[in-house]
Amino acid sequence: MSYQKPKEFTIKNDVNRNLNLSEIATSLEMIILDSPAKGKIEDISEFILTSEFIFTLTRLRIESKDFTRVLQFNKKGGFIQQVGEDFKGGRNLVHNPTKEAIGISDGKEVVFYNYDGLRTGVAKAFAVRQVYFNDLFWGVSSIYSSNQWQYTLKKSDVNGVKFEEIFKFSDPDRNIIGPQVSLSIRKGRLYFWEMYKKSFYEVRGNEVIEKFKLSSSPKIGFHSNAQIKGDWIVVSGINQIRRKQFLKLINIKSEVQYSVPYHAREASGILDDISGAGFLNVFPSGPVYGEVANKLFFVEKKKDVPSLSDSQYPEDSLVIFIATLK
Repeated sequence: MSYQKPKEFTIKNDVNRNLNLSEIATSLEMIILDSPAKGKIEDISEFILTSEFIFTLTRLRIESKDFTRVLQFNKKGGFIQQVGEDFKGGRNLVHNPTKEAIGISDGKEVVFYNYDGLRTGVAKAFAVRQVYFNDLFWGVSSIYSSNQWQYTLKKSDVNGVKFEEIFKFSDPDRNIIGPQVSLSIRKGRLYFWEMYKKSFYEVRGNEVIEKFKLSSSPKIGFHSNAQIKGDWIVVSGINQIRRKQFLKLINIKSEVQYSVPYHAREASGILDDISGAGFLNVFPSGPVYGEVANKLFFVEKKKDVPSLSDSQYPEDSLVIFIATLK
C-alpha cells in the first residue's frame, strides 16, 4: 500500500434533519414494477440496471410461501421473465456488462445468463460481492479466525480461475460484523470501504491508496454498506448518544455534508420536492450494478407514494426511484 495522505472529512455530530432532494439531485426517474402473473414481490435485495433492462434479486410470495428469484423487467417496469430457478439459500448478483451477462452466485460458483435469460456458463465465486472492473472480477473474501473477521481484496479472471490477492485487513475490535464489504466505481477507479478505519481505498492495479477518510467521535459508528456515488459519499451509521440511525451524504468536492434520519418509522428523511413522491428511503442495503454512476436509488411501495394514490397499480407494487446527483 502506497503512503499518501487521504482527504479527510470531519463528521459533524449534528442533529438529523429532513433534506429536500433538489439539494443533492438534478432529476428523478420513477419505475413501477409489474408483478409476475403468480406471486407478489415482497422486497428487493439487489438489482442490476442496464440500458434496456432491470434485473432484481427478489423475495417473492406465492400462496403464503416465500421464494428467492431473479426477475427481469424492461426499463418501464414491465415484467419479462424469471432468470434461473427458485432459490432457498442466500444468493448474490454479479454483472458482466462486456458480455451482457448477469451472474447468480451462491458463494461457491457463479452461474451466468445472457440478457435473454439463457444460461451461458459457470465461474468460480471467491467473494460475497464481486464487481466487474477493467475486464476482471474484484471482491473481498472473508474468514473468521482468531476471534475476528479477516478480509482479503482479490481479483480474478472472468472464469474465476486465476486469482491474485491485493490487500489484507482485519477487524481490530473483534466485532462480529460478517462479510459485508462494499465496493464502488467512480470515474474509472475502483474503491473499497474499510469501516474499521472509516476509510475508502482506491485500487490502482496492484496498488492500494487510502483516498478518503471520515473522522468522527467514537460515539458515531458507521455501517459496512458505504458507497461512493459520483461526487458523493453515502454512508449509514448510528449516533450512540442519541441512539438514532442516520444517513450521511458528503460531497467530495465541496465538502458539504448532510445528516438525515435513516429508516425512520415516521415520515422523515429525504423529501422528493422534484416530482412530489413524498419521503423516500435510500436503498443502501444491497449493491446496485450496471449503469449506476452518479445515481442514488430509492425503493418504495406504491401505497407510500402520495403522487400514485390515484393510479391503477396494486397498493403493494414496488417503485424504484433513480435520482441523478449534482
